[in-house]
Amino acid sequence: MNLRAQKEKAELVNKPVVGDVYLIRNDNNNSTSYYFLKLAKINGDTVTVYHSYLEYNGFVTKMSDEDFFVKEEVLLFSKDDLKKMYKREEINFVKRTYNEESGFYRLK
Repeated sequence: MNLRAQKEKAELVNKPVVGDVYLIRNDNNNSTSYYFLKLAKINGDTVTVYHSYLEYNGFVTKMSDEDFFVKEEVLLFSKDDLKKMYKREEINFVKRTYNEESGFYRLK
């Protein structure tokens, strides 16, 4: 990733906005999986996110046709938690503007 893209990603994480989508890398027991989080609400320092239904075996930039964000699966993070996740390179991708084709509007 080039320096400009890294700086832009850092700025998006430092100033989260409802609707932002993060691709999260999860390293666990010698395997890596990826999933999406979508910011649903920001209340002060607390960020509420939806978790994607599916996990992926590799880096992806859009949801598969079968994937969606799960309304009942909400997680809470502090803004500092997001910054720490970025520094640990768990946040691999941030999208603030996207189209219908990305799948990021699907919520069930």
